[in-house]
Amino acid sequence: EAASFGEEIDDPTVGLKAWTVCLRCGAIAPREEPRLCGCPPGTAHATLHEVEEAPNERRRRQRCVCCGARNPNGTVFRMLTGRDAPVSVLATSLYQTLPPAPDAEEGTSGQGRKLLSFADSRQDAAFFAPYLEHTYGRILERRMLMGALDADGNARSGCLRLDDLAPRLLSRAEEAGLFGPRASYDERHRTVRTWLMRELVSTAYRIGPEGLGLLHFRPVRPPRYAPPAVLLEPPWNLSPEEAWTVLQVLLDTLRRQGAVTFPEGVEPLDDAFKPRNVAVYVGEVANPNERVLGWMPKRGSNGRLSYLVRLLVAAGLAEPAARDEAERALQALWPYLVAPRSPWRAYVEPANLRRAGTCYRLRHELWEWVPVETTGLPVYRCDGCGNVIYSSLRGICPTYNCRGTLRLLGDAEAEWRDNHYRHLYRALAPVGLAAEEHTAQWRPDKAGKVQDRFVRGEVNVLSCSTTFELGVDVGTLQAVLMRN
Repeated sequence: EAASFGEEIDDPTVGLKAWTVCLRCGAIAPREEPRLCGCPPGTAHATLHEVEEAPNERRRRQRCVCCGARNPNGTVFRMLTGRDAPVSVLATSLYQTLPPAPDAEEGTSGQGRKLLSFADSRQDAAFFAPYLEHTYGRILERRMLMGALDADGNARSGCLRLDDLAPRLLSRAEEAGLFGPRASYDERHRTVRTWLMRELVSTAYRIGPEGLGLLHFRPVRPPRYAPPAVLLEPPWNLSPEEAWTVLQVLLDTLRRQGAVTFPEGVEPLDDAFKPRNVAVYVGEVANPNERVLGWMPKRGSNGRLSYLVRLLVAAGLAEPAARDEAERALQALWPYLVAPRSPWRAYVEPANLRRAGTCYRLRHELWEWVPVETTGLPVYRCDGCGNVIYSSLRGICPTYNCRGTLRLLGDAEAEWRDNHYRHLYRALAPVGLAAEEHTAQWRPDKAGKVQDRFVRGEVNVLSCSTTFELGVDVGTLQAVLMRN
């Protein structure tokens, strides 16, 4: 959404005809009609907005009418289903069933396991190798992280931070043989810190441990913490713990938007952090050109203001008055966080940017990594957007402009128990995987080197086209996956 990069958002739905669609039977009707369909009361509905088709290619709609996101190439796309994702799921499951080779040498990928994937299309084979290696690698990182958290008594208390977790994660990765003999001491330490930072600022929230009820990031409470007075006064009238919940939500919006410092040796510009491999900051107002988020908007709205407004509306205030009070609270909270004598001042790192002045980032060292299941944290899920949250105040979802309600989830929820990624983060065998393509685009000398690496075990998954129908010797092989 546009709020992710600090842009102020005007209401993009003004002037657009609204339709309501039933998510059970598919009936659709103008929103003003009193009855949509015959489904039971309480059935979920969604609102759609009718958008005029662009009269020509040069006038593509460049702005989303829901979240305000802008894209010069347009925000309306054909819905295409790729073929790599389902095949990757099957390949991961098949690979996990393969036994290690009894004669595998130390340092070989996957303890000698070998898998061959066939595709009729050279393009499919070429794309699948890096896709499988990337997605499997991310799952493996998260499995190692959850294993480190579950196995450590201090982690189960929810008090470990990134610098505490790094050596524990490194130890588990080394025990699993995930680093080759060429990986130096510094490289290994840098790698596990990169894994941890990718989780702390992940853009894949919904399919990560945080979005699946396994991991919660919690800001460390300052020693001299006192709740902000503005949240204790009318019209907020919050208790100290409720004020702490609001602060956690507001700070968490900045973390999820990437306004966080990075450990020494880990650079936000690294390709590992794509698609948001940039340094992000926060200022009192936004400067999108410098990747500076706005704590509060100059016009329109942003995620923080939207959340506060909905809290007050839920308490009974009319929306115009709620907006005024929410803006006043945001204005008061900014100096509360960054003033020189604030107890939060040590939690934010200042930086002087040439065109934006003094801006800040949250310190990565001051977030606790809390394993949800072992600490017994409650898990809430929004019945509107589906996002998972770990604290609830008045049932308001922190997602920008979401009108859903947070509902407490239990372990017996079917979608919880059967989620594919959640299962892998809990049960995946810690086995490395190195994939390479073998297609007709390689010159004979390059193809020969790939084959040789596969035979020696440096690469243990080959994604091939019809080139392997020519009688290529690949040595020991345990399984073949046919894509077509």
